[in-house]
Amino acid sequence: MNDYLKIDEITKRIKLNETNESIRLFGELIDSIPANSTYINWDHRWIKSVYDLGKVFETKNPEVYLSKINSSLAEFSNKKEVIHFIQSEIIFNYFSEDQTFVRESLKELKNNYPTNPEFCHNYSHVLDNDGGHKESLKLLEHCIKIDPCDRFVYTYINRVRNTFNKFLSKNQISEGEVILKNANKLFDSMSLANKFPIYSNVLAQFRDRLEDHKTIQNKISKIDGIISRRTESLRNRFISMIGVFAAIIAFILTSVNIAISNLDIKDIMLLMLTMADVLIIFALSLDYIFYIRRKGKSFFSFLEDKQFWGIIILLILLYILYKTV
Repeated sequence: MNDYLKIDEITKRIKLNETNESIRLFGELIDSIPANSTYINWDHRWIKSVYDLGKVFETKNPEVYLSKINSSLAEFSNKKEVIHFIQSEIIFNYFSEDQTFVRESLKELKNNYPTNPEFCHNYSHVLDNDGGHKESLKLLEHCIKIDPCDRFVYTYINRVRNTFNKFLSKNQISEGEVILKNANKLFDSMSLANKFPIYSNVLAQFRDRLEDHKTIQNKISKIDGIISRRTESLRNRFISMIGVFAAIIAFILTSVNIAISNLDIKDIMLLMLTMADVLIIFALSLDYIFYIRRKGKSFFSFLEDKQFWGIIILLILLYILYKTV
């Protein structure tokens, strides 16, 4: 399959709107296709010409050409793979707005010709447009394993770059790392680094970017942790201070009410002492709750605190003093 000049001439005629001549040449092209031709017989330059022919139909109506293709498929059963390839390029470019039709058509061709990487290559574009980036990359890896040529590797590296950037932009570092890991594994298993040193260097740059991104994220996480802990500490202290001030105000108001009551001095002292004890316990309990949250201690660790036992002893002494008065 090296009659790429004929395809180039058809492309040229279509661009010049020479419809009759281009249709005639297109018919001759179909007739000249060798019987039972498969991908292994296709010249890379010929494939490139078919790509260019398909791109013409981004802006041209392919109705008459698709009609010729359909009639030829019915007439030449031993030329189907070549004709379907030409058809797939026209469909992919012309029906770009109708993704459902393109998706179903190219998927069917991929399944019908599993060993022809061109159909997998086309379908990978559809998957990528649908957001199936990982599935698209797997198809391209399959293409490269069948034929590790420049056009498949070029598409693969670009797809890796785009997918990798999308994951990094969403801060999905682990997903981006998997993409690079699979790409490196493919290059190593097929010794592609020696054949395509430029693409190998691109993967190395991606790895460096990934490490830089991970380093930056680790630093940001540490800073976020420090800020979070400090904010939590300040919030807890603020709440503790509010509790202490509330206890003081409550004690003052209660003491005033007790002082102006008609109780004798002993009962007044008892009530004031009791109220003071209750408010002290409230303030200390509130402070202690936030203290153990800051320090990460267990709730009953206060039993080991000397200050706690000092307060208990003080309260006992005040009670004994009251009883002896």
